[in-house]
Amino acid sequence: MKMKNLKTFGLSWLVVVATGVTVLAVSGAAFTTVNELYDGVGHCSEGNPAVNCNHYDGKQYVWLNGGPAVNGLGPDGDYFFAVVVPGGQKNPNDGSATNLSDGVYGDYATRTFKVVGGEVAAAADQPAALIGAHVVAPGGDGLNYIRVWPYDDTTIEDNYILAVCSLAAGYPVTSKSCKYDAFHAPPEVVPPPTPG
Repeated sequence: MKMKNLKTFGLSWLVVVATGVTVLAVSGAAFTTVNELYDGVGHCSEGNPAVNCNHYDGKQYVWLNGGPAVNGLGPDGDYFFAVVVPGGQKNPNDGSATNLSDGVYGDYATRTFKVVGGEVAAAADQPAALIGAHVVAPGGDGLNYIRVWPYDDTTIEDNYILAVCSLAAGYPVTSKSCKYDAFHAPPEVVPPPTPG
């Protein structure tokens, strides 16, 4: 009788551990913001430009960072980002019809970066440089920001969703490996940078 209970406990513990390893939920929050140090002021028309802008005057002025330290991304490690159409949160992976960041702009590997201590540390293997066409630059708070542009125009009235996804469980990812943030921007008014 005791042996049976011990086996049941052991099996239950194994299921919990296995589940914890395969379903790595991301904690904290992802935010879009402006980088006034890089682009100048006045590109956020609604929201807090220091942390979480909601409306931008151009798609190219949308940046991501780890958000405030009290609600930073976790766990630390490798991540990628994608801009998706609202409703595309179920599948932020490349090749999805709702992913506006892939295709001609490169695959998810061109949008990878590291998170350390809840903040964007640098582009994975490309610190303070370019991730494909995506610029990594310090913001006014001294933290690294990543320009999420270029991405295609949305099909839903200037509404976009930023997906920030952990690669801790590998690629492709599930929606539980991501955090999301909605934002608004007008259609493309400047040509995107050349891919590469």
